[in-house]
Amino acid sequence: MPASVRLRIHIERWSRGHAGAMLLATGVAWLLGQALPLALTGLVSFALFFLLNRPAWQPLSWWGGPANLVTGLRLGGLLLIAGWGQQWHPWTLAAVALVILITDGLDGYLARRFQTQSLFGEYFDKETDAFFVLVMSTQLALQGRIGFWVIGLGLLRYVYVLLLIYFKPPTRKEGRSYFGQVVAVLLMLSLILGWVLPAAWYLPLQIGVAALVVYSFGRSFAAMRRPRTGTKTSHPIPSGKS
Repeated sequence: MPASVRLRIHIERWSRGHAGAMLLATGVAWLLGQALPLALTGLVSFALFFLLNRPAWQPLSWWGGPANLVTGLRLGGLLLIAGWGQQWHPWTLAAVALVILITDGLDGYLARRFQTQSLFGEYFDKETDAFFVLVMSTQLALQGRIGFWVIGLGLLRYVYVLLLIYFKPPTRKEGRSYFGQVVAVLLMLSLILGWVLPAAWYLPLQIGVAALVVYSFGRSFAAMRRPRTGTKTSHPIPSGKS
């Protein structure tokens, strides 16, 4: 089995375990009325991601390369929001989240600039994005800025990953469409605006974005299940951020 395929299998296994852990942590956070369980679970799970996949990032440098460093800093900011965001002023939380969102494009640029694109980096980036959505939506709900239904948006990625255990063809890699990326950015931006906009403006905005997100996940799921034409046994793995 090629090394790239083995790496994909290992990372996807971690992704499934991570999804289950985040679903459980969200339930505990809801029961306790605070997002600290998300911070603790995220810290442990992402640490395992690095430890279990050391051969994938250590060749870049001992610290994983500039792109992975930026993604790691984004993750660190999210852990702070999850652990202590309820004590911050809403504008402070929104400002930190906005910096995290803006730097989301920087890691991709650095990966291309230094030619360090990798499957590891791609998953690290999109799982950090998913963690952003979960942390921000959970904090919004726990602080009473919107109904608890918004946490469902944060859990969609993890439910999707677990559904793929049973419905994804074993030789196919989870894709990432341009449409999905645009919707993801809109979702993250809407979760930031929830801290600064009046509820009368924010609620319709979030409902509209939620509809786009559900459609995007349904579209991705249908594409994953659609039979491929052409080569039957070989499915190249596109490279992503590092």
